[in-house]
Amino acid sequence: MAGLLLVAIALFLCIKALSTSYKYGYMLYFLTVITIWNLPDGINLATIAGANIFLSDAISVAAMTLYILNLAELRNKYRNLTLVTNLIFATFCLSLFRGVLAFGIQQSVNESRFFLYVLTSMMWAIFCSAKLKPSFSETVLLSRISVAGLVVLEGLNIFLHGFGGATEYIQIGQDGLANLRPLVSVQALSLLAASTVLTFNALGGKRNAILDWSLAFLGFVGIIFSQQRSVWVATLMTFLLLLFNKKTFFLGVGLVLAAASVLFLVPLADLTVLPTPFRDQLVSSSSDLATYLARTGSWSQYLDSYYSYSWVDQLLGKPFGSGWGRYDGLNNLWVEFNPHNWYITILLRTGVVGLVLFAFHYLQKIWATYKKTAGHGSLLITQLQLMVFQNFYPAPWQISYPIDYGDSLEKKNNKVQAGADRAEPIAKD
Repeated sequence: MAGLLLVAIALFLCIKALSTSYKYGYMLYFLTVITIWNLPDGINLATIAGANIFLSDAISVAAMTLYILNLAELRNKYRNLTLVTNLIFATFCLSLFRGVLAFGIQQSVNESRFFLYVLTSMMWAIFCSAKLKPSFSETVLLSRISVAGLVVLEGLNIFLHGFGGATEYIQIGQDGLANLRPLVSVQALSLLAASTVLTFNALGGKRNAILDWSLAFLGFVGIIFSQQRSVWVATLMTFLLLLFNKKTFFLGVGLVLAAASVLFLVPLADLTVLPTPFRDQLVSSSSDLATYLARTGSWSQYLDSYYSYSWVDQLLGKPFGSGWGRYDGLNNLWVEFNPHNWYITILLRTGVVGLVLFAFHYLQKIWATYKKTAGHGSLLITQLQLMVFQNFYPAPWQISYPIDYGDSLEKKNNKVQAGADRAEPIAKD
């Protein structure tokens, strides 16, 4: 009874936070991100009927509730985007329903959680953009908090546990294990997104530009030391995208050259400017291909298994609860870990229909951001960063960024109105 009451209170507070302010909602998502290293399964609220209920579950249900209750209003502003999101939700419900019939409630719901986390974060992005009208200045403040918090966490993890890599583990709690990379992948992704926002704000010559440059620099250094190579790829893409904006072109050139030196020249120089443990570990992380080969090999195996599905499962995917087990012919093993690729995950659980719908969703969201947001290229880049990252992870605990900023859209509309006013002749009495 106490557990049920705690879950009800948490759900009420999540609905309140997500519906009141973008700042509150962002920090709620950020709470799940910053605690992942120490709590790999998430913040456990209660165990009810043998099932663990996590804070991320409450956030998901709250975001979905707000989206459904306000769907009519959201459809007015983002008609095409809500239509595609609704269809994705329908494919999710169908796969879950089939899973419940085939494998029971607990098994199918447990496997569907990660999918629901991503889907409901997409729903909240639409809700907060239409209802809360978040401003760029809010995101800058939240990005400062994010960078500072994650860099401090990274430093504490190195101080307390040492600086290791993906093959070295320590015990976390009674049953959990964590490798010695000082940030997990989604923490490094959040650090990249926040550092990108601060870089754009500093480029605009805004107040506290020195603070933002400093935090952004610490953020990019933290990404290097995180050893999350999927985020290294997203970071390099970010630097390349800066070349396509005249305001950020020279910065982009400098950062691309700096990244090239880190990727190619520094390993040759053996990173002699760093202490030996850091130097050896970074060189090892940058050159070790074992994880990459294991994952790309598993992707091929998953795709081979997909081609053997019935035509119904190819269209709609295997139901939730089917599991991720497959035969690894390379190592002659039966393995159970998930694909570590969001797009393959979508294909396996919602079929080609779900994959096409997700592709439309991403393209529509990018177009909506490009069309509606004036002068905030960071928002577009953070969405592209997530798309690159999801090629390597399912990213269930991602932080949800809005589609556009209310203040930039207002300024854009004001400029349009001012132009129309200048075009109108002044009436004389």
